[in-house]
Amino acid sequence: MHLFDEHGFDTITVDEIADAVGISRRTLFRHFPTKSDIVFADHPDRIVRLREFLVSADPDQSPLDVTLASAVDTIPSFTDPADFYLLRYRLLKLTPELLVREQAYGVQYTRVLARYLRPELAALGVEDDAALLGDALASSIVTVVNRAQRKWAASGGAVDAVAVTSAGVAMLKRAFGPLVHPNSSSGSTVIVMSKEGISPEDLVQRLESVLKDP
Repeated sequence: MHLFDEHGFDTITVDEIADAVGISRRTLFRHFPTKSDIVFADHPDRIVRLREFLVSADPDQSPLDVTLASAVDTIPSFTDPADFYLLRYRLLKLTPELLVREQAYGVQYTRVLARYLRPELAALGVEDDAALLGDALASSIVTVVNRAQRKWAASGGAVDAVAVTSAGVAMLKRAFGPLVHPNSSSGSTVIVMSKEGISPEDLVQRLESVLKDP
């Protein structure tokens, strides 16, 4: 990665990389089929861990909460070690080939989330819209994670990536919550019955005194 940063991704050769780390060209290709795979060596394992996260989720938990939690859960691993991820961000900005590869991995994450969401949403009764809603939510989650990573990297690591992700997740919950759980209510309705002769002001005071009691 430091060779890429120093000489440029397109300039450095696979042979030079193999020599720098003391292995043969053949061994390098056995671990990394292409040069860009070196830059994104962490993504295949991340995709496996995401599948495991979703499969091991509490079946009683809302699929919306499960997938949103996966977004917050993954962010710390995208910022540590900071020098590696800041270096990769610089490479992405300078190398169109790597940007395309990153987008391809984004599609893979989206597919994993969508494949989990579609049957889960259908089981909740979303029915004909389950596939569309699952795809839309999955894509939105990946967008939130990508945005948090980029804001963090663009700040040189100064921005709190978890806080940015959490804010985005909260927005998605507000937007998708009524679609995933159309019959749920975000608040409660309280009906108060009182005897005649009690003024509204007196009633409010009595209610406040009751609610304040432990």
